[in-house]
Amino acid sequence: MTQLPFDLSIAGLDELADLHNRGISHAVSLIDPDEPDPPALDRMALASRMTLRLHDLIDERAGLRAPDREDVRHLIAHADALAPHQVRHLLVHCHMGRSRSTAAAAILLYRMQVTDAAGAFAAVASVRDPIWPNSRMLRFADEFLDTGGALIEAVKPVYHRMVETHPEWTGLLKHTERARDLDID
Repeated sequence: MTQLPFDLSIAGLDELADLHNRGISHAVSLIDPDEPDPPALDRMALASRMTLRLHDLIDERAGLRAPDREDVRHLIAHADALAPHQVRHLLVHCHMGRSRSTAAAAILLYRMQVTDAAGAFAAVASVRDPIWPNSRMLRFADEFLDTGGALIEAVKPVYHRMVETHPEWTGLLKHTERARDLDID
């Protein structure tokens, strides 16, 4: 696995309070539109924080806000503004720390050129388990970054590994749109 030039944390909302003394310098928040800003982030001495307000969806759904192209464009622009040597500790969080945040972390690592696509997911999986990166966000990133689908291809083994190591997820996935990520019937 690629050695990252900074520390990486990926968390859910309920874990943020435990991270306030970890030297986090930069944060990316991906939270539901109606979710208040997490108070735990106010206790961190952050050099920068980016917030995207969206639901964890891979399809449009009435009354909910799926990640869109502009969200991913903002995430990529944020990655472009971050110099890896200036980041001491990057925190990426969403509600559960499993989908939106893991997709965002992989996109950031890839765009900041600290690793390739497979290495980005390996780095994410090394700090967070289980993960199921949001494929909608990854498809938009592949489109904007003109990767030829590198991120989607690199996440497929991650999905398969999660089903193997966390079989309880398979039943849940079969009843959601996420089944398409693996072509589960």
